[in-house]
Amino acid sequence: MTTEKLKQAEKWFKLNDIECFIDDTSVYVDAAGYGVCVQISNAEIEYRAELYSNLQPEEIEIIEIERINKENQLS
Repeated sequence: MTTEKLKQAEKWFKLNDIECFIDDTSVYVDAAGYGVCVQISNAEIEYRAELYSNLQPEEIEIIEIERINKENQLS
C-alpha cells in the first residue's frame, strides 16, 4: 500500500467525521466512537482513497464548512 493511498484514505475518513490513524501500512478506524479500533482492509483503503481523489477542491471545502457548522450548532 502506498503512502499516498493511505493518506488519501485517512483524509476521506476524517472528512467524514470518522476518527482514524495510520500505523505502518494500515489504516485503523474508531468503531462507533467507543475507542475500539478496527483495521481497514487494503481494498477498503483503495476504495476510500479513490473516493477522496475524485473529490474536487470545492467539494472538500463545502464538506469541511458543513462539518464546522454542525460542530458549532452542537456547542
